[in-house]
Amino acid sequence: VPSLKKIYPYSGYIKWLNTIEKATSLTYWQSYLSGYENAVSIPRQNTVTGDAITREKTISIVGSLRQSIKKFCNEQGITENTFVQTTWGLLLAKYNNTTDVVFGSVVSGRPASLEGVEEMIGLFINTVPVRIRVNEATTLRELFSDVQRNNIASTDHHYIQLADIQAQSIPGRNLFDHILVFENYPVQPVSQPTATGSRNDRLAHPQVLSMKVVQKVPYDFRLTVSAAADINIEFCYNAGLYDDR
Repeated sequence: VPSLKKIYPYSGYIKWLNTIEKATSLTYWQSYLSGYENAVSIPRQNTVTGDAITREKTISIVGSLRQSIKKFCNEQGITENTFVQTTWGLLLAKYNNTTDVVFGSVVSGRPASLEGVEEMIGLFINTVPVRIRVNEATTLRELFSDVQRNNIASTDHHYIQLADIQAQSIPGRNLFDHILVFENYPVQPVSQPTATGSRNDRLAHPQVLSMKVVQKVPYDFRLTVSAAADINIEFCYNAGLYDDR
């Protein structure tokens, strides 16, 4: 590889290297999606045109059930993201009467192999497909482990644009019609304001009273899972297409 620098200018060498890496990633996604022909979906109750009618519903997993999930993930050696993805995949498989499903997942898009990536400023976030294949000969624990391995293997290919990934599949742009977002970034407990302290003290140490993350995505259905002390699951959907029930 060092000899190539004598043939290509540095910028050309980097461009050539990026081309090789992209080709490898496209081959990965082509293999990952091989044989997937019939895209699954969340059944729509209505067919409407016009602006989306956005609504949200949230459910929470708390107490002993929350702790059981955490314990299972620790014993199995999987992340809670893997647990959520696999569970959602099983539900999609059941309601679509199939054993092979694909849905979208939002990722950071920052390959760990890129030197200095943690210091780079910019929007790397991306959406990639997650494929869950159910096999009667595979136990549930084995399925969780398989999904975990696939998640790890795909990490270095998260930077590929979704359109390029879709082009490697038979369904193309119809590869999936909804996304799952898993959030596990730390959030400090919300502090309540106090009447004590001078005005200067309050200005020097401002307190956050509330926070809400607002996202705009080109999908009529989004599932956002936040894992902390509790697991909060938010369904954001176009009520013109999906029934409130």
